[in-house]
Amino acid sequence: VIIPNFAEWRIANLAISDRVVAVGDLAGGATAVTVSNDLTIANGGLCVGGIAVARGMADSIAGPASNPAVTVGGDILLSGGGALTLGVSGQGSPLALTAGANVVVEGSNSALVVGGTEQVATGVVYFGSALTLTNGGTFKVHGAATNSTTMNYGTVVTVTDLINVGPASWIYPYAQRTNGGTVMFRAGSLAIATNGGINADEKGFSSGYGPGKAASYSGAGYGGKGGHGGQGGAGGGATYGSTNAPFDPGSGGSSGAGGGSVRIYAAGDVTIDGIISANGQSASGAGSGGAISIACDGVFSGGIAGQLLALGGNGSIYGAGGGGRIAVACPNMDSGAIQCRFSTAAGTTGYVPAGMGTVCLPNANLVSDTLHRFDGVRLVIPDFTTWDTASLTISNRVVGLEPLGGCLASLKITNDLIIANGGLGVGGVPIARGVSDSIAGQVSNPVMTVGGNLLLRNGGALALGISGQGSPLTLAVGTNVVIDGSNSALVVGGADQMATSVVTIGDAMILTNGGSLSVYAAATNNATTNYGAVVAIHGAVTVGSSSWIYPYSQRTNGGSVQFQVGSLAIATNGGINADGRGYTAS
Repeated sequence: VIIPNFAEWRIANLAISDRVVAVGDLAGGATAVTVSNDLTIANGGLCVGGIAVARGMADSIAGPASNPAVTVGGDILLSGGGALTLGVSGQGSPLALTAGANVVVEGSNSALVVGGTEQVATGVVYFGSALTLTNGGTFKVHGAATNSTTMNYGTVVTVTDLINVGPASWIYPYAQRTNGGTVMFRAGSLAIATNGGINADEKGFSSGYGPGKAASYSGAGYGGKGGHGGQGGAGGGATYGSTNAPFDPGSGGSSGAGGGSVRIYAAGDVTIDGIISANGQSASGAGSGGAISIACDGVFSGGIAGQLLALGGNGSIYGAGGGGRIAVACPNMDSGAIQCRFSTAAGTTGYVPAGMGTVCLPNANLVSDTLHRFDGVRLVIPDFTTWDTASLTISNRVVGLEPLGGCLASLKITNDLIIANGGLGVGGVPIARGVSDSIAGQVSNPVMTVGGNLLLRNGGALALGISGQGSPLTLAVGTNVVIDGSNSALVVGGADQMATSVVTIGDAMILTNGGSLSVYAAATNNATTNYGAVVAIHGAVTVGSSSWIYPYSQRTNGGSVQFQVGSLAIATNGGINADGRGYTAS
């Protein structure tokens, strides 16, 4: 509808059914629509400052309306394919949507859309009561570019009461894809039902953009480093951002977009029975995972179907995306009320594995003797410096007890530690069912004590310490260590080790079926000792076929590993391999 000088439309009630109308899409059209009472749209569409087509919306128009605004004094009800859109792609002036009471988006193809791609000016959305999405309803909202001088978001959505996302219903927040401006949600409370959720997958920085951007077939970084692009490719994108307040979206790889940013503050409770995701795009040079940041003053809870995901994209044969970042800052987190899962895993394929992202929690209430709520995460819990547990069994998951910010320095397991087809890192980073030391920061004097047996099998890996570790490492096992199976590995220390590692095993060590032990020596000045690491095994050491011990000398100082054993037996096709593990080339 084009009516010259028709800049504002005021009406008591507005009900649109079985028709699609756009106003304010060309110069001189209405830019402000004020409905005193209710706005109802069923099987039709209304577009203000854009174009509505085919019972939906399209934003492919040049010359958006100036300061488009929709103000509704009562309820907004979109049902039976009803759609309301505000603004267009490249919107250069602010957008405003206000409802005095409830907003309900009900039914498949029913949609509320605010803004568009390449958003330039801030959007402001305010609902005076609740927002309900049900039976397939959706809410799409675009963040505008921001210079971060006055705020760190590009669009803000304020819902005074509950945001209720029902089954098969979704909120889609889009970050500004070259600037990274995000959407901020403020609510009284949030409830997400099973099979519904908030989806920011591939809605972060475009390929080649962002602080962790990558080029030449490599993957982008964020919470974890991006994967290398392979022969002829570039190194992976760098890590960036905050562990406890991750607001930035994920970065673009050489080909794939990063995951978006999901930012929520609730004055009351947050319940996650569905999915919140900000995953990177899989590509030949994948995007990194994005960010999920949730703060609430009430209770945080979630059922077994609940998931919080910020996964790096898969990299085909090229660079995979690094994992993103998740932070939950809610004081009331009872383990009995929280069964939802967290993952910031890196892309699963690629020329060189990418790094896992981070999950930051306010306390250790969710840390159990199976770590079953986490996979592919570096777990950050401030002031969680000591963990004592009767036993620890890790299966089909990889978890790093993060070395940043004064986190875990001492892990004591009274009985057995068992890791199968998974990984645990203490003061280091396990990735891709293995271990990586490519992270700055370290715990002080990390100590791991296992009172019973240490069993690593079927790809189980344990890593203690990181590259450049500047304080002593200690691993003490009361009885036996068994490393059984291809890709099963025990790794102590890392390259450029600066302080001595001490490994003590009360009985036997058995490496079999492809299991391996890697020990890195520290620098030594020969004043008190002539070794940089010591492995003391009171019983027999048995190295089976295809199994290996790898001792690494400190590559600039020459400190080496000393083994003290009761006896040693090495089978055919197994052994101790120090090839190329001496001084580095000048």
